[in-house]
Amino acid sequence: MTQKKPLRAKLSGGNVETAKANGHSRVSDSQYTTIPKRAHELLFDERAEQSVLGAILIDPTAFHRVAFLNPHMFGIERHMLIFAAMQRLAETQTDITVDTLAWRLREDNHFETVGGLSYIVALLQSIPSPTYIQASADLVYRFHLKRSLAHVSTQIAEIAYDSKNLEPHQIIDAARAKLDSINVAPIAAQDPWDKFKRTLANAYAERPPQEFIVDGVFASSSLNIIYGAPGTLKSMLLADLCICVAAGLPWLAPLPNANGLPFQTKQAPVLWLDFDNGQNRTDERFDAFGRTRAIDATAPLTYYAMPTPWFDATDDKAIEMLICRIEKTNAQLVVIDNLGVISGGADENSAEMASVMANLRRVAETTRTALIIVHHQRKGTSNNTRAGESLRGHSSIEAALDLALLVERDERSEIINIKATKARGVDVPPFGAHFTYDHKIGTKELATARFFGVQVEDSTSDRAIEYAIIEAVSGNAGINKGELVKSVKMQLPKIGEKRVRQIIERLEVSGSKLQAIMGNHGSRRYQLSN
Repeated sequence: MTQKKPLRAKLSGGNVETAKANGHSRVSDSQYTTIPKRAHELLFDERAEQSVLGAILIDPTAFHRVAFLNPHMFGIERHMLIFAAMQRLAETQTDITVDTLAWRLREDNHFETVGGLSYIVALLQSIPSPTYIQASADLVYRFHLKRSLAHVSTQIAEIAYDSKNLEPHQIIDAARAKLDSINVAPIAAQDPWDKFKRTLANAYAERPPQEFIVDGVFASSSLNIIYGAPGTLKSMLLADLCICVAAGLPWLAPLPNANGLPFQTKQAPVLWLDFDNGQNRTDERFDAFGRTRAIDATAPLTYYAMPTPWFDATDDKAIEMLICRIEKTNAQLVVIDNLGVISGGADENSAEMASVMANLRRVAETTRTALIIVHHQRKGTSNNTRAGESLRGHSSIEAALDLALLVERDERSEIINIKATKARGVDVPPFGAHFTYDHKIGTKELATARFFGVQVEDSTSDRAIEYAIIEAVSGNAGINKGELVKSVKMQLPKIGEKRVRQIIERLEVSGSKLQAIMGNHGSRRYQLSN
């Protein structure tokens, strides 16, 4: 009785010509693949392949964790093409996002083959959690081995069928060689820190200048908090800011005929997450702020009001989904209102908040956004305490921040004062805002709303101390350090002597504004730089 050989499908350029599985072309690890009579789905796991690809789209840093895979280890053609495109993006150090992947696939003429944008976006919903990417990648690898074994087993059968002139030991040796050709060595553990390893070569490389979403205040890839007592209009102030950024308008322009300069903004998409005010109030506020400035409804502002499932900043999956939402909207300014209700089970006054803030920092760094969190002021803060201690909660909250802005308001006043209680890398002088609004006739609902900038007394910032130093020197060239410190202290009595001396020394070293002339016995006398 003649033995039938298994069916064979020939691959041309990596594409299957005859074998189909679940409506998708299968791919192979060699020029030919054999197709046993068993169901094709036994030779690949579609869900696992989708999970790997979707996890990378949600968290591009996950790619290095599955770098042991190669495109031909995927059992479905379009997954092979997608992973190959991701691999090329990674090789050129390009962030793997929906947009960059679509671009790469179009460049390779594979965009329509994989199912277009709809299939790429669908991959984002195909995963239980990106944390399972390693398990999914292992499944992809196991099925790759199964296909390799299936292919080799048919080759061994062919050797047995066609080996009329071979001795049994020669057939066994040939079969063993075929089996040995399959690499089943254990996968080396991938160090998740490899992607983050840097050397002095990285440090010395030219870097682009720091980019600000709001000039001199909110930088890209920054974690910020605006906080204050209830009723200080902090959420309203941020809503006004979001409208300005979405439209690319200056923020806090002064009232007509008033002095002052607005904060320039970078026009960028904005994402607002409301877990405090509710949909009706959030709709009302954006309606009023947007219509006051005649902002078109197509401006790139997206907001979620009281969404479910609730956002929990202690949950890795929730953090990954937030990153995904930010990337889908291309948001560069993100506001979350407020910290107290997104901290999961973490005790706000305990070190548990360190992990919450670390997760929020990860969001800001991964998406390169200016992330602003709304928070509350500590009750009963003494005037003699350090300014940063007015921020409610554990010290780990303040420690994680790039910028903390305290909003203060006298009862029923339409003027609010904003001052930095922590600023990392940039000095933010105090500033003020005047809230103006109208109600719809016969209602308490906002019709128009807007903040105008107002000048406030600055007697505590580094910039105020610099101005006082320059003013003292300009009026008394050749003044010595002791006299200079005394003069500044008279102008700014709340500033400590040590801090004044430090800023004098900093100006002296930079030489751009202040120049020291050596006198007798090593004394220094100061004049303005030429």
